[in-house]
Amino acid sequence: MNQKKKIFISAAAAALLAISAPAAAYAGMWELTAMEEGSSGAVWRYRDDTGAYLADTWAWIDGNADGEAECYAFDGAGVMYADTVTPDGWTVDRNGAWTVNGRVEKRVTDQVLYDAVRLADAKFYDTDMAGSGYTHYFRMGGVREGEIRLLEGYDYKGQLETEMIFRREADGRYVLRSDSVGRELETVLTFRRSKKELVFGNTVYEKSGEAVQSSSVYRVRE
Repeated sequence: MNQKKKIFISAAAAALLAISAPAAAYAGMWELTAMEEGSSGAVWRYRDDTGAYLADTWAWIDGNADGEAECYAFDGAGVMYADTVTPDGWTVDRNGAWTVNGRVEKRVTDQVLYDAVRLADAKFYDTDMAGSGYTHYFRMGGVREGEIRLLEGYDYKGQLETEMIFRREADGRYVLRSDSVGRELETVLTFRRSKKELVFGNTVYEKSGEAVQSSSVYRVRE
């Protein structure tokens, strides 16, 4: 199994018939461990945020932090099933992912991250400056668990790009926070993927306690 790393479980279902039921997310870690004493080889297990191995269950796991999870099954000893049919009759491939008619089944677990990954090659321009020659833009600078990096720049020679890091909060939003002369600025990152747009939702918290909200849109040029 390739590139197992710290990720999020988005569901733990007793059977795949329950995959659409809501479930909490738990941080955890894949581990390659030895088989039982006297056996050769190694097996994959998944340790959740309590330190316990998942066992006798199914779980949606986003193994490569792209906002989309695959579904894995574990036996009573916590060993991941791979390249087989599980006891409840479902097929998993050699990497352990649940498949239907040879295709890996997936579920979006983080919509903002999912959109960011799929717009990674895009450059988003300031729509308010169209036709002025002022080519202010943003582009993706990379993603990893809990973070999306944007690069801000200008389309003319000699201008350096600067980095902005949006971090995932408990409510699922990706937020950049900053302070300026006693004012707190909160910027929330989202995408309108069908329109190829990047959206900033800005809230400025004044010293008086007033919250001033605004938004700005950057769009891919066709």
